[in-house]
Order: sequence, then C-alpha cells, then structure tokens
Amino acid sequence: YYSTAVERDGWKTWLGSYDTTYGSIGYEYKGDLRVKNYGALLKAHASVFDTTKKCPEEYRSSRDLYLEKSAEVVITLLGSNTCWNSSMGYYYYKTGNKPKSLAEANVVMIFPNTQDGRWSNSPWESRLYQGVERGTAVQLIYYPEIADGSKAGATTVFPADYRIGFVLATNAWTNRLRTGDKKYRAATSDGLSVDNNGVAYQTPRTAVFRYTDKKSGINSVLFSFEDHDNDENFSDVVFTMTSNPVDAVTDIPSVDVNDGKKTANVLRGIYAFEDLWPSRGDYDMNDVMVRSDYEKVFNEKGIFEESFMLKTFANFAGNANGLAVTLTGAAADAKLEFSVRKPDTETFEAADFERDGKVVLLTPDVKETMGATYRITAKYDAPVAETQAGTIKPFIYRTDRDGVGAGKRWEVHIPYEAPSAQAEMSFFGTNDDKSIPENGIYYVRAENYPFAFFLSGATDADVAKLLDQANEKSPIDQVYPAYAGWAASNGQENKNWYKK
Repeated sequence: YYSTAVERDGWKTWLGSYDTTYGSIGYEYKGDLRVKNYGALLKAHASVFDTTKKCPEEYRSSRDLYLEKSAEVVITLLGSNTCWNSSMGYYYYKTGNKPKSLAEANVVMIFPNTQDGRWSNSPWESRLYQGVERGTAVQLIYYPEIADGSKAGATTVFPADYRIGFVLATNAWTNRLRTGDKKYRAATSDGLSVDNNGVAYQTPRTAVFRYTDKKSGINSVLFSFEDHDNDENFSDVVFTMTSNPVDAVTDIPSVDVNDGKKTANVLRGIYAFEDLWPSRGDYDMNDVMVRSDYEKVFNEKGIFEESFMLKTFANFAGNANGLAVTLTGAAADAKLEFSVRKPDTETFEAADFERDGKVVLLTPDVKETMGATYRITAKYDAPVAETQAGTIKPFIYRTDRDGVGAGKRWEVHIPYEAPSAQAEMSFFGTNDDKSIPENGIYYVRAENYPFAFFLSGATDADVAKLLDQANEKSPIDQVYPAYAGWAASNGQENKNWYKK
C-alpha cells in the first residue's frame, strides 16, 4: 500500500520510513518537545468546536506558522474523527514567497495515514485501518536545497522569517476504510486548498488558533482540518505544535478560556480601483488594489473589539491616490485606535490617521508605503451584538485633482455605493460615468464594466495577474477573459473569473 499524495502529488518521504500496510511511521519523535497532555488538548479543542455542527465562519482561517526567530518545530497528532485514511504533510517558504499552488510547495510527508482508529461512527471498523496513535509526535526538518531536490544541509532548525504550512490529502492512503480516490486537499495557506475536482477553494478549509488556559498551564497552537465538504465541522484531523524557543511562533489568533473571550480572523476579500474615473482609461483595474481582513474579540455576550485591516499591493499607477474607509455599524461611533504594519515586517506600530466622522483617511498616497497594512481597531465599553458588528467601505480619493472644490474630494467607490459627504459631485454623469445620483445610483458605466469591484473571499494569489507589471495597461478582460461575461451579467455569471 502507498499514499497517492506521494505517487500523484510528488510529496517527499524524506523524514524516514513507514509501514507499507498501515502507514505507521518509523521516525516518531520522543524528545522534550513532544506534547504529553495530548488528551487535555484534544478536549480543549472540543470545548471551542462543537463537532456536531458546522464550524462557524469566524473560526475558519488560512494561516501558516510564522517563525519570528530561528526555531525547532515538533508536531503532535491529537486525534481524528473521520472515516478517511488521509495523509498529512508540511511545506515552508520565506515570508513573501508563498507557493502559488501545492504543486510548487515541495510538500514533505509527516503522517502517511492519519486514521487513529477512533472514528466515533464505527470504532471497531476504523481500528482495522489505523495508521497512527494519538499523541504521536514528529520533528520537522528544514531542507535548504529542497527546491533542487536535494537533502543537503538538512537541519532541525528553521530560519527566522519563514512560514510553515500544512496540508491534508483526503483518503490518500490506499489501505482504506472507505474506497475512492480524492483530489481534495486542505492547506493552511490562502488559496492552496482544492476541492475534489481540483478547483481551488475561495474560503479556508482549516482552523488555527492559540489556546490558553492559565489554570492548567496550557498554551498551545491548535490546528484542525476539514477533510471533505460533507459535515464541515473542521475537526477531522487535529494536531498541535511546539517550538524551541517557545516564543518563536507569533501571529496566531487566541482563545483564552480564562476570560471566555475568543479571537477570530476572517479574510474579507480584494478591492480593485481604476483611478481615471469618470473616464474609462486603460481599464487595467490595478491602479489601487487592497486586501481586506477582519478580526474580532468576542464571546457569548457579544463583540468587545473589532479590527479592520487593509493591505495595499504594489502598483504602477502614475497618480497619487489616497486610501480611505467609511465605517458602519457600532464601529462608526466607537473609540478608535490606528496602527500600520510596514512591508516585510510582522508587527503593527501606532499611527495617526485622519478621522472625519465616520470616514478615516488612511494615507494620501498609497505609493508612499506600498505593501503596508493599515489597521483600524474599534473598542467597546460594553459588548455589542453581532447584528451591530462594524464593516468598512474602502474607497480611493484625491484632493488635488482638477475640478475638485475647496474642502471636497474626488472619490471612487465600488458600484452603487454612495460617496462621502465631502465628495465632489460634479464628476457624476460625465465622460464614461452613467451614475444618477438623484436615484441613488453611483459609480456605474455603460456595458456594466465597473470602475471598481470587490471580490469576496479572493486571495492574493487570485489577483496575481493584475499585479504583474507585464500586464500593466492591459485591459482586465484581456488578462482574465472570463471577466467580460461576469461584468456583462452584473456578476451573475463567471463568478470565479479571477480563478481562471
């Protein structure tokens, strides 16, 4: 028997040998970094996730381990509850060089068969195909020459400023409890998970969070996979990691059981703006592009804190475009804290954005610090209900454009979204713009081609072609041919045009 992840996907089996009947490994780690209280951690995971229900959206996250320091890393399998005999692997990359697909990731096998024989629906049957014991640990190895197919320089120490990702290949072990090859792959990186047809998911297929319990001394990063799309409980394979030094891993959402609050991170999607409005311009739609992320701190009483983050991408536009947002919901009237994370750094620093009521001006020129992430945090004195949760409406602006009156702004929003009170209204209905402000219709044009758009759930990889300088000045419908049908149908057809 073998793993199709090795035979078909090309995963490397460099960590050591394993049994060819059940997939049990011969390279188990038994050192000090092995988690001994794996049962307590599995129970902790169950306290956060109700496995009888679909995993709530706020728990689902695509997040790789970020190493702030050079470190050793050990993985401990906590358990599984599934009929599938899956394979689990890892990959790594320097920050900023995330692989575009799993085929480029150079995945190394961790567990050929993650079936632990404890499937609750039929434990006696699953034990016959068991490949691993709960609590089994594996030390990950860094291979500096892995891209060249070489093990040269292999070491247990991963460099600082690297990220480690994990992937689960559903039913990849061929000695199976349930028959059927699966192309389904769940990865911790944005945009790398694929469904059973090999089509990339727009939403996460993993959950990642740090679980802290001061009473028991537990402080662990927990990962879990959704191994198929039928129950969506995101608890089919659960594992944890430890590192040396212990504080090497950062940038992980927290669940602190002592105060009962949880932190959830959600990728909202990608915004793109054409900066020649109200004229059509070159229509390459990459003059300003930003990624929107959302984070909240909450419990059953409501939301205590919300953060809205906009990451800018490098662009080649000639104009100096500012970036701003309009706040809605409870955040619009809340106390706000501002911060910015500069390119190639992992920490936010306090910032002083300009606030104008519900509008926050993040920067007058995104090109001044391309690649920066701007964050607005709303903190509430009393928890607010989910129905009052805040949102942001990003837009671009200029104050120095010809035709802009004193105290006014030239603004571009997504279609049908009303401008701010300071917007210069004389541009509407001119050139290629077909807006009818008196009817509440803004930022539309003939042929349904928008001056801006928002792609819900889209990842950085999805819009890579728009960010490629080789495509500068090329109309977007030439770069993404399916875009034309999407625009003509007002978004009803070719909804995944950017995946093509």
